[in-house]
Amino acid sequence: MQLFEEKKIKRPEFAGNEMIDLAVAIRSYMSPTRVPVGAFSLGDAAKGAALLADKGCNNCHSIRGVGGNIGPDFMALDLNCSVTEIAGRMWNHGPKMWAAMQEKGMAVPTFAKGEMADVMAYIYGLKLEEIRGDAGKGHDVLDKKQCLSCHSLKGKGATVAPDLAASARLSAPLEMVTKMWNHAPRMREKVGEKKLPWPKFAGDEMADLYAYLHSIR
Repeated sequence: MQLFEEKKIKRPEFAGNEMIDLAVAIRSYMSPTRVPVGAFSLGDAAKGAALLADKGCNNCHSIRGVGGNIGPDFMALDLNCSVTEIAGRMWNHGPKMWAAMQEKGMAVPTFAKGEMADVMAYIYGLKLEEIRGDAGKGHDVLDKKQCLSCHSLKGKGATVAPDLAASARLSAPLEMVTKMWNHAPRMREKVGEKKLPWPKFAGDEMADLYAYLHSIR
């Protein structure tokens, strides 16, 4: 906040899928490739979800166990690599995939310009939203960070801020991150009024807290 004030920059806020779009964009710039960033479309995650269904990908692949079991679950794929490396893996996987599709009497899907980028944006978004926290540890984090000094949990605690068990923003991790970012200035004010230390999170504490809050919704 201090840096924003010093530079006289209005603090940005995020809505809808903007945080997901930003995360996907940053991840694309991190890819170790010599091809100019402008040569790649970042893709539309919402369109990508529809394309997976339209192209029949879900007949062979699954997402978190839902879908086909011929190919790997998209959530199990290691996408910490460049776009060109992903293209190489798809090329190598082609003959096996085509044989399986022929056996099932399925047509090999084709992609128009920009469609593969949409699919990748959707899969990257799913990977970013993986829940890896420990719900049991998350309960301890809730107490340790004194969250209920301002929030309530199923009616127990303070009423300064919303009940954490009822928040619609807990439907996805990035939704929670967006809400916390936008909520921070008011939270800072209330924490100061109560003379509480500003809560800081280390390691997997935030993931654990999310896992716990998500588990009790």
